[in-house]
Amino acid sequence: MLCSSCYMKPNTTSEVPFPPNPSLSSQLGSSGHSIMNPAQFLTHAVAYALVAISIPLATAAAVAPADWKFSLGWNGTVLPSSAIGIPLGPAVPPSGVAFTPPKPASGAAVQPHIGTPGGIFICIDTHWRGGCGYAVFPFECILLKSPYVASISSIGPDPGVSCWTYMSGDCNPDNARWQFQFPGDDTGGLGDPGTPWNDKITSFWCMPN
Repeated sequence: MLCSSCYMKPNTTSEVPFPPNPSLSSQLGSSGHSIMNPAQFLTHAVAYALVAISIPLATAAAVAPADWKFSLGWNGTVLPSSAIGIPLGPAVPPSGVAFTPPKPASGAAVQPHIGTPGGIFICIDTHWRGGCGYAVFPFECILLKSPYVASISSIGPDPGVSCWTYMSGDCNPDNARWQFQFPGDDTGGLGDPGTPWNDKITSFWCMPN
């Protein structure tokens, strides 16, 4: 709607030419374009190169998938393996399970954004609660230490391994009871009345898939 009572004062300001700037004129060539000395050119070139590099790096960081354990409440701490268990040496595969010795880690085998083969996240309570810990272990028999021995109710191996768990403390192949793979189990096996493993695991052994 137009405002009949509004009045806009016409612009009566005239343009006043500014006097020439001697310092500016000295920086311009005959064409009127700015002339850049070699030092200025190099500074601008480096700045543009840094911007060009930072853009793809920022994009890659933005799309990199997060480690799966963060969704379970993991705070990113990687404990020394000795804080969770003691390696007892090579283990014997359970009957009927073929074992392939681990190969040296490569870029394809170790993917930090999803975990490291040999890494295990464990918690004392179900549903990833209670005291939790994460460490990367050698592919050997691991005897759990306090407070985890015979107290685990949630266990999640990183991708790339199969883990056998035992009620015995020596990874005796005849006593292999439960097998876990990524993303693990947080129920303690309590949903299966025949073979619950809640608070029963004393040792474990992981081998590459």
